[in-house]
Amino acid sequence: MSRSFFVTGTDTGIGKTHVSAALCQHFAKAMRTAYFKPVQSGCIDKEGIGLMSPDLEYVLARADIIRVDDEDAVPYRLATECSPHLAAKISGIFIDKESIKLAFRKISLLSDMIIIEGAGGVHTPISDRESMLDIMRMIGSPVIIVTSPRLGTINHTKLTVDAIEQSGLDIAGIVFNSHENSDRDFIYYDNFDMVRKIAGRIPVAELAHC
Repeated sequence: MSRSFFVTGTDTGIGKTHVSAALCQHFAKAMRTAYFKPVQSGCIDKEGIGLMSPDLEYVLARADIIRVDDEDAVPYRLATECSPHLAAKISGIFIDKESIKLAFRKISLLSDMIIIEGAGGVHTPISDRESMLDIMRMIGSPVIIVTSPRLGTINHTKLTVDAIEQSGLDIAGIVFNSHENSDRDFIYYDNFDMVRKIAGRIPVAELAHC
C-alpha cells in the first residue's frame, strides 16, 4: 500500500488545493505520487467530457504526478457549488464511503504516495449522518491541517486539532497558508505564534502563494 497524507482545512477556501499541489510536486520528485479527492462540489460540466474537478486540474497543472482515471481520482464530482451533502442531494446521489475506499485502494496499487484532499473542514457533512471526518477515519492517513493568518484562525485551528486528535488520527503537521499573501503585520505574527502554541509538538510551516 502507498503512503498517504490527508489534507484538511480549518475552513473552506483556505488553500487546501494549493498546499496539496505543493505536496504533490515535492513528493513526485522522488516517488510515484497521486492526488485523490474523495468528493468535490462545484465541478465544471465540459461538453463531451462530463463533470470535471477544478481542484484535480489545478494539481495536474502544477505537479508531475501519475494520471489516474478521473472516476478514481475524484469519485464524487458534484455540480452545485455548496456543501457536499447538499450538492449530492440536489444531484440525487448518495455519497458511499465504500466506493471512496475502493477508489483509494485502486490508486494505492499504482502509486507510492497519495495526497488526499478533503472538502471543507473536518465536520463538513457528506450526508445527513456522516462528515469528512468519517472518511478521514476510514482511510486512516496522517493529517495535514491547512490554516491561515486571517482573524479567527486561532479558534478554528484549535477546534480542528481537537477534533482530529479525539478521533484517534495522527496529525503530521500544520501549514500556515497565506493564500491571500496577507501582510505580515503584528496580527500575522501573533496568529502564527498562537498556532504554534496550539500545535505543541506538531510541526508548523508557512506557505504563501507565488
